[in-house]
Amino acid sequence: MAKPKIPPLYSLVDTLYHTVVDNLSEEIQKREVAAANVFGIVGTYVVTKGLHQFIDEKYLIAGLVGIPIAYAAAQPKRVISIIKNYPVYTSGMVGCVEGGLLSLL
Repeated sequence: MAKPKIPPLYSLVDTLYHTVVDNLSEEIQKREVAAANVFGIVGTYVVTKGLHQFIDEKYLIAGLVGIPIAYAAAQPKRVISIIKNYPVYTSGMVGCVEGGLLSLL
């Protein structure tokens, strides 16, 4: 079986994730899926709050929701492969959408 392709931005996200999580307690490190989700929520919440000062809310919502949907529609097999093979990455990406939308409430 062929090795799955690395998801977009994986190297950057993996580096950022390990920069934080490798300095936290072993208990948090054991909960990597939950930690990735929380980091995605917090990180994107902060970034989207900042962007909201310069970009209209409707465009931020369109990007936060539209980009993942468009990517999934264009490459459904790739998305399924990412979800199956990269659960920590997937959890973090879900957290990014959650955090971005929460910041706009």
